[in-house]
Amino acid sequence: KPTTLLIGNKSAIDLAHSPVHHQRSQHIDIKYHKIADGTIVMAHVSTSDQRAHILTKVVDSSVFHRHVAGLMCDVP
Repeated sequence: KPTTLLIGNKSAIDLAHSPVHHQRSQHIDIKYHKIADGTIVMAHVSTSDQRAHILTKVVDSSVFHRHVAGLMCDVP
């Protein structure tokens, strides 16, 4: 089963799926590129669904409490 990466940046997803090297992406080595072989699957997550934003951005209280509740549900 492939590993799913939840990404909030559509440009990063497009760059990862592009086999073309760009000047800004020279550090990406094709031999470590696991998207082409299906080992890694990238999925877009909208800004409103990014749980990490409660740690890095100013969010209103309803968004904060929704994400904290979601994190608490993940705890065994």
